[in-house]
Amino acid sequence: MDIDAGPLELQHGRFEGGFGEAVGFIKPGRNAWRRERASRLGYVIDAAVFFEAFCEASSRAEKQILIVGWDTDSRVELIRAEAGRRAVTLKEFLFDLCERKPELRVYILSWDFTFIYSFEREVLPQFKFEWHGHPRVRFVLDGSHPALGSHHQKIVVIDDAVAFSGGLDITARRWDTPEHLAADPRRIDPWGRPYGPFHDVQVALEGRAAAALGELARERWKLATGERVPAPDPPSLGNWPPALAADLFDVDVAISRTVPAMRGSRPVHEVERLFIDAIARARRFLFFEAQYFSSKTIARCLARRLRESGGPEVVMILPRDATGWIEESTMTVLRGRVLDRLRRADRHGRFRVYHPVVPDLKRGYVKVHSKVMIVDDEFCRIGSANLNQRSMGLDTECDIAFEARGEERVRRAIMDLKNRLLAEHLGVAPSEVERRCRESGSLLAAIESLRGEPRTLVELERRVPEWLDILVPHREVIDPGGPYRLKRGLRRYFPNVIAVVSSRVPWLGRFKLVSLLALVAGLLVAWEFTPLREWVEPEALSAGLRGIKSHPLGPLGVIAAFVLGGVVMIPQTAMVMATALTFDAHAAFWLSLGGTMASASLTYWLGGRFAADRVERLSNRWLRAIRQKLAVGGWMAVTVVRLIPVAPFTMVNLVAGSVRIAFQDFLVGTVAGTVPGILAITLLAERIEGAVRAPGLKNVFLLAVLILAIVAAVKAFKHFISQRVS
Repeated sequence: MDIDAGPLELQHGRFEGGFGEAVGFIKPGRNAWRRERASRLGYVIDAAVFFEAFCEASSRAEKQILIVGWDTDSRVELIRAEAGRRAVTLKEFLFDLCERKPELRVYILSWDFTFIYSFEREVLPQFKFEWHGHPRVRFVLDGSHPALGSHHQKIVVIDDAVAFSGGLDITARRWDTPEHLAADPRRIDPWGRPYGPFHDVQVALEGRAAAALGELARERWKLATGERVPAPDPPSLGNWPPALAADLFDVDVAISRTVPAMRGSRPVHEVERLFIDAIARARRFLFFEAQYFSSKTIARCLARRLRESGGPEVVMILPRDATGWIEESTMTVLRGRVLDRLRRADRHGRFRVYHPVVPDLKRGYVKVHSKVMIVDDEFCRIGSANLNQRSMGLDTECDIAFEARGEERVRRAIMDLKNRLLAEHLGVAPSEVERRCRESGSLLAAIESLRGEPRTLVELERRVPEWLDILVPHREVIDPGGPYRLKRGLRRYFPNVIAVVSSRVPWLGRFKLVSLLALVAGLLVAWEFTPLREWVEPEALSAGLRGIKSHPLGPLGVIAAFVLGGVVMIPQTAMVMATALTFDAHAAFWLSLGGTMASASLTYWLGGRFAADRVERLSNRWLRAIRQKLAVGGWMAVTVVRLIPVAPFTMVNLVAGSVRIAFQDFLVGTVAGTVPGILAITLLAERIEGAVRAPGLKNVFLLAVLILAIVAAVKAFKHFISQRVS
């Protein structure tokens, strides 16, 4: 649905008037779970500050530490090696605490992640924390969320006295200082690889608000494990980290959640309602920092406010790029669509989107991972929820919010956070941001007057290429808003394969073949402890292919490389790109197609060989449903799965083989679904390289004609597929 169409989505009522009223608009039971008093509240900006504050607060723990997150890595260095200090990892720190404090117990709950994240996460964290760890450190992978959803709350609670919540996990590739230096030797991941600047925000709480987060974390533990963790004794107020200054004392904070329907419980949409209500009340400005932006509900609310003649300014700070090619070709496309439509709704020039840059950063970008919303210096929200659909209904989320309600000290603290964040991005003092805002009376005018230094904010102008916009499906497939809507979206766009990629595939949970488990474990170990992860970059793969290019059996070697890559689950796109960088377009196309088909055939056979017998033993009703849907779809079902990034290339092959889809249908669908991508990569790679090396009129003209031809072909192909599927 176009965000400009239809009325503002305020099913649960409308708030009139602006902020500043003593009553406030945060309502437990509507847009919040609880509202509790925090004796102290502090802003924790960037992970270097967070890790230090966590260490200081945890060192004062006596009874209980709860860590709930999207990911937790035992190898992450809480303390970096500098100034005579040795590096200390999370595992070392927690084990040492338990040795020194005999009554302390540590509970760690992390998302039981999908396979797609296996190569960027710690291998066997449960083994490192529990099986080879301390008896009072419990580590559990939480798999109680709906299929394709994630546990995304990021909460740390210490003795129910101090808590941290926001956008940060205690995991790899998070640590950075507020300076965000282009090259910082301390900014390395557990594999010893450097990574780019990383920006995020937490909030620290003390008192009853912290105890409420402890209750929330223990309830989540019980849902995941069935075990009840007792609350610690009534805590003292001695856990607050000394190095962290408190920004507010004695303030009411609200805890808002997203919880999908799980195990018969009703879904909770407090986060989404809080967004809607806050946007509706804004009068001067709305300020966001976010990792993603694709929520149609949030976009519709913002579009309505932008069309108003006297509406608020809207300022967003987003990352320039996405992380990896999968996000770049999915979430970035959805973001581009939403931003284009909001720009069209901006009739009065009140909408700006920026990304931060720092001096001397020649490659990469500043990754904005924070989830912050500030409205009129009267309302503040810091949490885990992104501005995307899944954070509104599919993933579990936890946001902390507070409002001034007429109290000047609270309004001042909210304004200070806005000034500090903008000062960090613009390379100026917070007092200068405040002065410019006061003098201009406009947040946008203040930012524009401060831009231009080496460290600054740059307008985000990236547009979605038309050919990519055509290929990427509707948001409900990539960014589902809930378990039910996910199924509905799948049925809408490829109904003939819904049984294969359903939210519940029984045989996945019963697949106990020792040989397959050994293969997966071996692959994970190889990705973790060998250079395999470095070889999947197209440049590295291309260097390897050049070594066999001149050999008489070179073509067979390339096809063998595709087959091996499929077995170890190297992305097929990376293999095609490497081939295109090594051979001319004609040879690259046929080698890529041949390698793709050989790899697909082998892994299809492996799926049938190792999984088919297991599927045969399953419920006949379930098996008949799958066969019926695949029989109706045939090769068309395979084609649609290839065109829409539902699962990795190899996983699709294994599933297709296991459910015994006809091999000829599998081959035809694979050719139809992969040829457009292979053709685009192999043809464009040569022309782009030629246009860059010799940017003459001829090369540029040929490149433009080729792009238009591919776009036209993709449009026609998509229309043909949509007609057949419907």
